[in-house]
Amino acid sequence: MQEVSNPFQALNNIFLKPNGVFNALAKTNNWSWLPFLLVTGLSFVSVYVYFNFIDFDWYVELMVAETMADVSPAEQNAYRNAMSQTAAMIGGGVMAFLAPIIVNAIFAVYLNAMTKRDESNTQGFTDWYGFIWWTQMPAILNALIALVIILMSSNHEILPTVLGPLSLAYLFSVDMGSTWFGFLSSVRLDIIWSTYLMTVGISCWTSFDTKKSLAIAIAPMIIIYGLWAVFTLF
Repeated sequence: MQEVSNPFQALNNIFLKPNGVFNALAKTNNWSWLPFLLVTGLSFVSVYVYFNFIDFDWYVELMVAETMADVSPAEQNAYRNAMSQTAAMIGGGVMAFLAPIIVNAIFAVYLNAMTKRDESNTQGFTDWYGFIWWTQMPAILNALIALVIILMSSNHEILPTVLGPLSLAYLFSVDMGSTWFGFLSSVRLDIIWSTYLMTVGISCWTSFDTKKSLAIAIAPMIIIYGLWAVFTLF
């Protein structure tokens, strides 16, 4: 196995040769700034470009029709008056930037706690937090595909599902008014890939076998999506 000697090589290898990357990460510091900047930066840019590109009046009416059909006309008008393209652009971009920072911190706490069972494990919270950003690298594919679709479109009436082109909601053209829209928007192919990378990484950083590493990596997904599906059904 070729040794990974620098963070740029790691960026290239993380997709197809993750074992070498995680083995190198266990012995290095400050490499995780690169995936952090790529994941958060491209997420921010994709949202910013989307709101800068679309016909915003059409977007507002879409949101009213799809999410506010059951409220009074006065409430609908209040929403229309409160919405502005600049606010949506900045607000959406900031949320796209902050959300992975917060979610990844929670995952790092979880991984740090679960791997304490391994007596040979010397990694702490900050190590696992850096680790998580490398497992999130498939998210940049989602953002890049979204940007390509938006920039190549001649139609300025593009559904917001385009921001998650690897989600089941986008792939199966699920209507925004569907009860299952939120759930299916969150189920993305890049998240499945990230779970695989997390499994590989845990097995590289601990003495856990592949089955135990997979169980640790996939448990949060099963709990979150399981509860979400139950609440959606009932």
